[in-house]
Amino acid sequence: MKFILVLLIFINCSENSNKPSLAGVWKEKKQTSNYSQGSLETLYQIQESNDQLLIKVIGLPNSVEGNGEIRKCKTCGETENSRALLGAEIGRAKFTNSKFQGKFYDSYSRKWYDLRIKDLGDTIELRYYAYFPIIGKSIFLTKGESTLTEIKNKPPKKYSNDSSLYALLSESKDKDNFLFDIQGKPILEKYKENYLEVRFY
Repeated sequence: MKFILVLLIFINCSENSNKPSLAGVWKEKKQTSNYSQGSLETLYQIQESNDQLLIKVIGLPNSVEGNGEIRKCKTCGETENSRALLGAEIGRAKFTNSKFQGKFYDSYSRKWYDLRIKDLGDTIELRYYAYFPIIGKSIFLTKGESTLTEIKNKPPKKYSNDSSLYALLSESKDKDNFLFDIQGKPILEKYKENYLEVRFY
């Protein structure tokens, strides 16, 4: 019995020692179907929390809908209510059997899918699918810290209902930030914790 317990602990430790660290800022590689020429890429923040990876959108191209609201994630979060895609957690994965597996929200089909994450060195593959990975789709992410810095160094634009605006989730308090509630509607004042500070480029 003791031998089995020691063996399980050894296997678990060995597996965790092989787990790659993917925390940081990543950018989506451009695809012709998703991006217009010269547009900026979607940026993701990957965080490690309680042995899981959490994937959040922090930079969003074509960010504003025709009604002046931030693009929506129709089924993000714990309820069925729509919320702003910017700042939303759109992926979650756990390291089991020597690979990351979890769930991923595809903002184009507006559906959740099973997810596998493969570490390719300077690139990671997010493979999302229904039932079988072989018939799924992949997006590839590369390191995005330099892109984030580059965007922040650009002069910000004013908010409008122009769909070509790039929205960046801002962590600093600044006069160039615009406020939106968690559903993506523009607001004038902060209230409670349910608001986003956004800067446009």
